[in-house]
Amino acid sequence: QDITPELVELGRTLFFDPILSATNDRSCASCHNPELAFTDGQARSVALGRTGTLTRNAPTLVNAALARRFFHDMRAMRISDVIAHVVTNEHEFNSRLIDVVGRLRTSDEYTALFARAFRVPNATAIDAPNIGIAISAYLTTLVAFNSRIDRYLRGEHVGITDAERRGFDLFMGKAACATCHFPPTFAGYVPPAFTESESEIIGVPLRPAIAHAVADPDPGRAGGIVRENAIIYRGSFKTPTVRNIALTAPYFHNGAYDRLEDVVDLYVRGGGAGIGLDVPYQTLPFTKLELTERDQRDLVAFMEALTDTVGLTRRPTHLPRSSVPALNTRVVGGLY
Repeated sequence: QDITPELVELGRTLFFDPILSATNDRSCASCHNPELAFTDGQARSVALGRTGTLTRNAPTLVNAALARRFFHDMRAMRISDVIAHVVTNEHEFNSRLIDVVGRLRTSDEYTALFARAFRVPNATAIDAPNIGIAISAYLTTLVAFNSRIDRYLRGEHVGITDAERRGFDLFMGKAACATCHFPPTFAGYVPPAFTESESEIIGVPLRPAIAHAVADPDPGRAGGIVRENAIIYRGSFKTPTVRNIALTAPYFHNGAYDRLEDVVDLYVRGGGAGIGLDVPYQTLPFTKLELTERDQRDLVAFMEALTDTVGLTRRPTHLPRSSVPALNTRVVGGLY
């Protein structure tokens, strides 16, 4: 299926439409707000019906389409699998794909949008695979490599501060950040082919304590796909991008850290093992970083300069109407 403007626009509409959820009040944008680089500002996302929270923090979707594995525990191999997981999860959309198809087919406007995007002349274009294809097509457009740092490195007439320059040198060198957060994505997409997504064991605690820290029991990758249920993957989580990190707090899979400065401090101390947790398979390439307070401030300055969501935040102006009146109370992006 070619990625056409019609397919992308259909995917954008579906992404912001709560018709995908059983309650018709939650959309993909509920946990992936464009203004927050497609995160939600919560430690853990709000569950369907406001009945508590999900188990993990919502990751950014900017450049996510470049990955080869998805979710913090890397359990999904394709974006379409991610969509199916979310739609059917009882705490997220609590729906069935066949029911979503049925609701979409009550809309003549959606029927026309699918027919145009998939070049099929009737409602049969609305099916579960095509829903995934359309949303996936939209996600492939959420790509950003145009921060001030990018433009400076390309030789454009854009300046960066001395602190940002020093932070870049530290990130790539002494601080060893780039041993896991590989440029140009600054995520765990491994060069030179960028066809592998890495995970790491950092030993992130339940809260940002230094004394009397408490380990997070989340099994991470060991609780993902069955063949990776191994001790070497326990507590291992997909290495996220640090692009747009100024917009995506709280941090880590559990949203334990509100401040980027405290995240840097955890790494400086040597991760979970460095604050007294038992992390026998921790994968940090050092036990402690010898960074000054200025070094740490410079690292933060550099990472915050990697902000760029220009051209990615446009929402649909309206949602397609349905022949079922109860479905026409939906709002763009969902209620919560």
